[in-house]
Amino acid sequence: MTDRIDVTMGFDGAYAPHAAAVISAVSRHAGHAPFRFILLYENISDDVRKRIEKCAPGSTFIWREVGDEDVPAFESRRHLTRATLYRLGLEHLAPADCDRLIYLDADITVLGDLRKLWALDMKGAAIGAVSDGYLNTDHSAGKRFNETWDIPEGEYFNAGILLIDLKQVREGALFTKAMRFAAEYDEDLPYNDQDALNWVFWNAWTALPVSWNVQTSHLQDWAVTAQPEHRRLGQVAPDIVHFTGGF
Repeated sequence: MTDRIDVTMGFDGAYAPHAAAVISAVSRHAGHAPFRFILLYENISDDVRKRIEKCAPGSTFIWREVGDEDVPAFESRRHLTRATLYRLGLEHLAPADCDRLIYLDADITVLGDLRKLWALDMKGAAIGAVSDGYLNTDHSAGKRFNETWDIPEGEYFNAGILLIDLKQVREGALFTKAMRFAAEYDEDLPYNDQDALNWVFWNAWTALPVSWNVQTSHLQDWAVTAQPEHRRLGQVAPDIVHFTGGF
């Protein structure tokens, strides 16, 4: 595994300030260690890009503009926009020398050192993720995901923070499969590309510690009591807080 740490995000102009805050926190909580940020974007000016780069002094930035041919058309709904699909284009948008990377949503705050996340053992899986604290409870239709798609029982992961073995993903064209699934079944996927990623990687991903994707439901009494022990944060301090849903 390379000593270089690759971090990727996908966002449009509306989320640029949020992405800048995330990048600043990543750098600050790692003692301003150098990262390589691979940023998939749309509708962001040169000036804004330069300002974002100042948030992580010493790091390298690679900007990849997402075109119409890179991800399928998508009609925005609720909090989901076309930008949520950008990560599915990483097979060809990420540099050829990128074999492993950390994906981060823009609606998070980073409180821990991402170098610790990078060092985690993926146990041979192509992606590492944290179980979705809401969609795995009895309070949502998410628990019936396996029934809807006629697949075995399993846990549904939240795709807001991912540790990705991009070499494996590329070899199996796994994100391409997810993109095709999302395009074909768009109206049947309430969480769109997250649903598509779960379909592709069902029971074939490795669980990361909950601290790396602490969701709203991990902090709400009704949801905490519904979680088995391995899906609880417990007394561990959050490394990443993910602002999912309402408080």
